[in-house]
Amino acid sequence: MLRVFTNLLHNSCDAMKNAGGGLLAFRVQRESDTVCFEISDTGCGIPADILPRIFEPFVTHGKAQGTGLGLAIVRAIVESHRGTIAVRSVGISGTTFEIRIPAGL
Repeated sequence: MLRVFTNLLHNSCDAMKNAGGGLLAFRVQRESDTVCFEISDTGCGIPADILPRIFEPFVTHGKAQGTGLGLAIVRAIVESHRGTIAVRSVGISGTTFEIRIPAGL
């Protein structure tokens, strides 16, 4: 899971750097038998046409470097922990990733 959080936090920092700065939030909350992690930023956001494919290999946005594998790997790690990952992004309002993992793993 460290790789998941490292990747998402780096992506958020890159998005905010491209947008001239911003706010990064990392929240953790227990909800019954699930642990919910939320990483939000106020960066440049993810374009609507890319958003449905963002977890596919080789899909990337706004980076001069990288392979487009980061979020595909993130999803694979989350799913290997019997979890789910979802993303919301609204233009310049930023992006939020929500990860839900069964508690007690």
